[in-house]
This record gives sequence, C-alpha cells and structure tokens, in this order.
Amino acid sequence: MPDWTYQPLRGLAGALLGVRPSRRTALRVLARTGSLPGGGRAIAHLLGHRHPPAHLRGTAGGVAVHSRLGATVPPEVAFDAVRALPPIGAGLIVVEPVGLADVPLVRRAATGRRVPVLAATNDPATAAALAPHVDGVLPDPAPKHVDTVPSESAPEHVNTVLPDPVPKAGAVAQGAGLVEAVHTTKAVHTATPSDRRTDAVHTAETAHTKTPDDRRTAAVHPTGAEHTGTPGDGWVGVVRVADPGVGAAVRALAEPGRIVLATPGLLVEAGPGWFGRVVEAATPTAPTPSLRDVGLDPRRWPAWWWGLMAGVVMVVAGLVAAAVTLGPVLLWYDRAYLGMDPDALHDVNHHLVHFLRHDRITLAGTMVAIGVLHAGLAAGGMRRGWPWARKAFLVSGSIGFATVVYLFVHRYVEPLHAVLTAALLPMFLPVLRRRTSVPRWTVQPEGRNASGAGR
Repeated sequence: MPDWTYQPLRGLAGALLGVRPSRRTALRVLARTGSLPGGGRAIAHLLGHRHPPAHLRGTAGGVAVHSRLGATVPPEVAFDAVRALPPIGAGLIVVEPVGLADVPLVRRAATGRRVPVLAATNDPATAAALAPHVDGVLPDPAPKHVDTVPSESAPEHVNTVLPDPVPKAGAVAQGAGLVEAVHTTKAVHTATPSDRRTDAVHTAETAHTKTPDDRRTAAVHPTGAEHTGTPGDGWVGVVRVADPGVGAAVRALAEPGRIVLATPGLLVEAGPGWFGRVVEAATPTAPTPSLRDVGLDPRRWPAWWWGLMAGVVMVVAGLVAAAVTLGPVLLWYDRAYLGMDPDALHDVNHHLVHFLRHDRITLAGTMVAIGVLHAGLAAGGMRRGWPWARKAFLVSGSIGFATVVYLFVHRYVEPLHAVLTAALLPMFLPVLRRRTSVPRWTVQPEGRNASGAGR
C-alpha cells in the first residue's frame, strides 16, 4: 500500500493483530498478490514505481541484476519476501544467515523467483547444498574482529567488509562481499593482507594506515568510509542499510558496482515505498520546463500543458454550472425536456427546486475539484516527469468521458455538457498519446539522509 496508507494503519494493525503477526500478514498478502497473474505489475502500478535507470544495473556475486537495490531477509520469511519485494522495487534478495536446517526453506523460496536470490552462509556443507538452487552463495555477513570505541560524536554508519563469497556452479560468485552498515560509534576494523578482507574506517574519526608496498588501492565510500581492496581480486561491495532515509542508499548506489541491501527493520520502518523513493532519488533528472519553454505552436505543446489547459477549462465550466445553479436553475433545454419551469416544479412539490439546486451545486463543486486535480497533476506532476501523475490523469479523464455515454441512454443530450466534452477531448488526447519520458523532478532530503541532521 502507499506510504500515506501504510504508516497510519501500521500502528492500528499492530494493536489489533500484534506487531509481528501484523507484519507477517502484510508480507504474506503482498506475496500472494504478487504471485497472481499480473499481480506484480498491478502492485508496481499502484505504488507508482518506475523502471530503475540503466546505471543501477550491475552484478551481485557474479549474477547480473537489473537493479543494484535489494533486500536482506531471514530464511523463515524468504518464501514470502521473494514474492513480495520484487514488485515493489527489489532487484535481488539475499537470505541470511542460512544454516543446514534452513536449506529446504531457501530452496522453496527460490523456486519461481523473478529476481536473483543469493544465500549467505559460512558452512561448506550448507553452501554445497544451496548452490544448485540459488543464484549465488555469499559468506555469512556477521561482523568479526570489530573493535568499537564509544563516542557520542560519531553517530554515523561504520561499514565492515567481509570476505569473498563461495563459488556457485553455473554462476560463480566472483569476490562479492557484504558490507555491514552498523548504527554505532566510531570503529576500526583491521586485518592482515593475507586474510583477503577489506578495512572500512569512518574517515571523520579514524585513519587507516597502509604501507606503500602493500599494492592496495583506496576509494572513498559515499557514506564517508574508506574502502580498500586489492586490484584484480574481483571485489564488489554490498552495503546493508538500516537508515529509513534514502540519502545513504543513493550515495552508495552512486558508486559503480555497489550493491545496496535494505534490512528488515528498515522496510518495516520506512514502508513499501522505500525502494521507489530510492530509485527516484537516484534517477538523473533534467531541469523542469517553464511556461516560456512551451512555445506558440500547438503541435509542439507538451502533454503537461494540454493537461493544464484541460484542468483550467474544467474549473471554468464548474464555475459556470455554479452560476446557473444559483440563478435560473433550469436552462431552456431543461424546461423543454421536462415540459416545466421552476414555478411548475414548485407547484408539484415545493422541495423539488431546492433539491435540483442542491444536486447541481454539488456537480459544480465536483467539476471545480476535478479541474484543480487535473491542473495539479499536469503542472506539478507531469511537468516534472512523474509517471504516476499521467496515469492518475488518464484514469480520471477516462472515467469522466465514459459518463458522457450515459446521456444518450435517456436520449437527453445536454448542450452545455456536449460543448464541454467537445472542448476537453482534444486536450485529453495529447495527454494520452504523448508520454513524459524525461525525469525532471527534484527529490527533497528526508530525515537524516543528506545532512545527518533531523528535520
């Protein structure tokens, strides 16, 4: 469900069903819906998700993924997670930690998967049992040999990189490791060159020292940690994010080859729209067009401009309907159809005129509201390239035009209604035909994602 629905209902569902049962129920319902024919597509359209940009493609454990944004889940919920999370934007699923007793769960979960599924374990027997059924096997990401130094001045993430994954038959895991995103104090992870680990150190509080002859290269991690690796070792970092804001994930995805995994706690806190928000924030955008960019040639007018004009026309029509309602109530064609004027209606029942006025002022208000909605979707959404804005405009407009057919059922064609339809249809068709393909939106910082400070 959309975030504005999820967040209010989250507490209510937890109070009625219990916190854990409500979460499992929500995940299971989403999984069942996503498993239906066309269910995944319906979920994606409902949440307004768009295809991830090309630069988010990559590999995880030697496996190609259409999006380097995924999630990590425990084995007991893997079956539902593998079916529920891809429709809302997950490009891969990592099941961790996996023991030998969990192999049947992971094998069942990976059956019929739509995105790559990887498993994490340090047990060779478990890895061998998993290899034929999953796309890759990674080492257990539990951090080891991490010394923490308490400090109140370093609340940022400390990233711990883990060793190379276990190779998988048919899809060799080439040096993919897991980076543990830890909400803790400043920490230093040290290791010798022989253990094939990577040291990640928070640059604001600690320093990593290396000798000139160790033949390592250093690259600054987008979150502020220093990532060191041996050239040619095939290393690909996987960042596990716990912050519900999108900033940390976006900065990590900006580094080519970096994989970002959402933790279960993040998804519970942020809601099902988190993947979509990250993709939107990571999408390259162009400047938003202004009125001066529209031009004078109607053949070159963009879809959002036609939609804006349609909204304005609808607002004007609603105001005209309100004026008629507060004035004569019945126009000449109404009198001809009924064979009565307001006085005659009053003679039949003195409530009829008031009833008609009430009914028509409601129609006028609805027309103004729809016009404002269409103008907002066009100028505030379609102009910025939001796909959901065009979909909402088309759904609303299609329903409105479909009601025109009902006029012919009673053989009563209202002239003003017909004129309005004839005026709006040429404005609606360009919106239907011209897609807004260039993203032009601006994503505002949320929570601690950009500056490290709260709202």
